[in-house]
Amino acid sequence: MVSPGSYLEYIQEKKLVSAVCLRSDKPGRIFVRNSRGREEKLVDSKALFVIPGFADPNTSYSTIDENLAKARDIREALAKDVNVQELWELLGLEEEAPDHAWSLDELSSLALGRDDAEALSAVYRSLDNDNIYFYRRVAGYIRRTQDQVEDIFQRQRAEELSRREHEAIKVWLLNLWNNPVSSGQTLVYPEEFAKEAQKLLRGLADVAVNGVDSPRYKELSELLKSLDIKRRDAPFQFMLKAGLWDENENLALYKYNISTEFIEEELQEAQACTALLDECGNAKITDRRLDLTGISCFTIDDASTKDIDDALSFEENEDGTYRAGIHIADASYYVKPDSLVDKIALERGTAIYLPDLRIPMCPDILSDSVCSLVAHKKRLAFSFLITFDKELNIIHSEMAPSVIMVQERLTYDSADEYLNSGRWLKLYEIVQALKARRRQAGAVNVPFPKVEVKVVDGKILIEPERTNSPAQLLVSELMILANATAGNYLAQHNIPGIFRSQEALEKSLTELEENFDPVKAYNSRRFLKRGSVGGVPARHSGLGLDNYVQVTSPIRRYNDLLMQRQLKSLVRDGVLKSDPPSESGLASLGVEGQDEGFKTAEAGGTAGKVAGTERVEQPADHESVAIEEAPEPFYSAEELDGFMARTKQATAAADAVEKDRRNYWILRYLEELTGEEMEAVVLANHPDKHIVQLCGCLLETDCPHVPGHPLPPGTKIHVRIDLVWPRDNTIRLSPLVE
Repeated sequence: MVSPGSYLEYIQEKKLVSAVCLRSDKPGRIFVRNSRGREEKLVDSKALFVIPGFADPNTSYSTIDENLAKARDIREALAKDVNVQELWELLGLEEEAPDHAWSLDELSSLALGRDDAEALSAVYRSLDNDNIYFYRRVAGYIRRTQDQVEDIFQRQRAEELSRREHEAIKVWLLNLWNNPVSSGQTLVYPEEFAKEAQKLLRGLADVAVNGVDSPRYKELSELLKSLDIKRRDAPFQFMLKAGLWDENENLALYKYNISTEFIEEELQEAQACTALLDECGNAKITDRRLDLTGISCFTIDDASTKDIDDALSFEENEDGTYRAGIHIADASYYVKPDSLVDKIALERGTAIYLPDLRIPMCPDILSDSVCSLVAHKKRLAFSFLITFDKELNIIHSEMAPSVIMVQERLTYDSADEYLNSGRWLKLYEIVQALKARRRQAGAVNVPFPKVEVKVVDGKILIEPERTNSPAQLLVSELMILANATAGNYLAQHNIPGIFRSQEALEKSLTELEENFDPVKAYNSRRFLKRGSVGGVPARHSGLGLDNYVQVTSPIRRYNDLLMQRQLKSLVRDGVLKSDPPSESGLASLGVEGQDEGFKTAEAGGTAGKVAGTERVEQPADHESVAIEEAPEPFYSAEELDGFMARTKQATAAADAVEKDRRNYWILRYLEELTGEEMEAVVLANHPDKHIVQLCGCLLETDCPHVPGHPLPPGTKIHVRIDLVWPRDNTIRLSPLVE
């Protein structure tokens, strides 16, 4: 029972509070005034270290408060005399169990030589402030072991180091924000915490790339907030200020983990392939090939193209037939399966072409030199030789490893000039017939306009792509012909392949093909089916073909390299004969005719040669040249399925990077036009906005409504570019309506 006027202490909010009992209430209840200047009701069993007669409960509150303050000061001063470490060491000499509970009375007697209420309070305060040597249980205080104490000290040292690190990093980070690294300077890290600062920058880079998906997003967002840095692109800006990124850093490459470089071992392996060229840069021939160096081959590419993987040829034979040659760089001769270069090519899946960067699938020495069909140099190829009759029907097709020499390197512009002047007139008639017959078989050709985006010496160039020029038609149709020829052969002989297909459209787009309209094109997209890739032959409705593989870009696409290996593994007697196309197989390109055998390696009908060896001319009878026991294909269906799964992921990443970077540079271009006007066409309307296409760059984006001005789809309007954030893929427009 605590009597009025008694001094006592009790626990409140985990702290020891001094008080004086003012009066009793009912049994077990008292009213106290505490050292915090408040009156409280208390269960007297909670009272600790009671000293009766401490003060007159009827005296003034100021006197009580003063006495309480003095009592508190005495006890806290006495608590400082308690050396907890010495007490811990002293008890360590006792032969007690490790979990022995020491009473407060025992500890007070040992520490102060007394166990009165004042001493007990002082020892209690001292032990309460200790979080190292003792911990409290109901029965008393447990002495921690030596190992436990050492663990606590280590943790405290680590916490202190972390605190100093945190403060140092904040100071360094804020200084970097206000004082970016200048050109030519080296980023200086805090001396004691350099590794931690580097780790922080890696975290900021990850947040810049992945945003809220970064595992450090929340942590670093709070850090920047504590520094009062509120820009939403602050992580990117830090990398810029640190001199580790530039203003146009390609974040998509980081997001999809795409490397732009090759390691030294890969470069060395690729460099070793130059030994397969002679001193003049011509390919050394070590296997059995058709020698096609006597026919005139030419390439058609962009002026900037370095990795030239296809060449063409055309011959008019004395018997009135024609032979078109599609010659594909024999990359498989140099890129051996399971080699280091092959493994990195599989990992990359495809070459990536960006407005400001080209990322080849193989090292440049291969893609741009050894494999590339460089003009005036003997190069190894895999050739498709397609013979047409006078009515432009296919009467014979064959495929073979070959050696060629390109005589002319043409651009699309120069090839167009040749075509317009009458050169390759019959070849152009053939490709027009090929396209027309594919159209009859259901092929779809919607001329969606595109723009070409390039960055040259820091200048952004946006130009309309020429997708329907004669030279482009020539190249595209002959590439489709080669791919279809390969696809038909694999399908007809039940050989595993990587077949491309596309489901039929839900709606005819003939009207759009004949009279292109941007609004109709926008609305038609939902009817277009995505192409698919699989191991089973299936119709490609978009191309109007029953069987289609891609084999014409083995320098640029890994799947094409696989298919080139597959076809080469099937070659017997130096050449593969392809059966005449069926009515639906190769888009009804011709009637069935007799296989006339391999005509010639030179125009005019002389016997062909296999490089390094006289080639035995094939018999004329079609049945006699059929492959009775075809060689084992290089890849099984299961192996190709495994490759397809890996290349699908790689090519999807490449597509995402190309799309992201293309949009970025278009927005950077528009950013420079902020405040200016641009023509746009309304594609669709929504309750709160229009969807418009900016005519200058074909970018589709939102545009606010103009109250009272209906703008039906197809309306051309002018818009003002108000704001562009290329990093966020954001643009804001204002419609300008008179």
